[in-house]
Amino acid sequence: MTCLKCGCTVSRDTSFDSGDGQICTTCLVTMAQSQRKLTGDERKRLKKAVKDELAGVLPREALRELIEDGYGRLIKGRDFDDEVSRLANEIDRLAGIAMMNEMLHVIRLLKSTLDDQEDEIRGKARKLSKL
Repeated sequence: MTCLKCGCTVSRDTSFDSGDGQICTTCLVTMAQSQRKLTGDERKRLKKAVKDELAGVLPREALRELIEDGYGRLIKGRDFDDEVSRLANEIDRLAGIAMMNEMLHVIRLLKSTLDDQEDEIRGKARKLSKL
């Protein structure tokens, strides 16, 4: 394999996959250093993108709301075991919905990839038929 940026030979252990191909560690460090020159707005956008990517599957706002509601009910005198069971059921429901959304996202990506490949195959079939 070769680095996409500099063309040097790399292995999977000494490179990073960029999605388009492998990048050697030297080029990766160079690219990272260029990130230091970002403007304030660009840094905010990048920070938000990283935060969104690392946020996890379950929406934090929904979990926080569930915990706050559960805490409020416990303060009002609700039974502890009943409230914990209710919270567990709600978290299970949220996790199920979140996982279904993740699966739909993967299916959409696969569909677009397959559509692209289908178009490519049809193009090649047309070229072959002309021969």
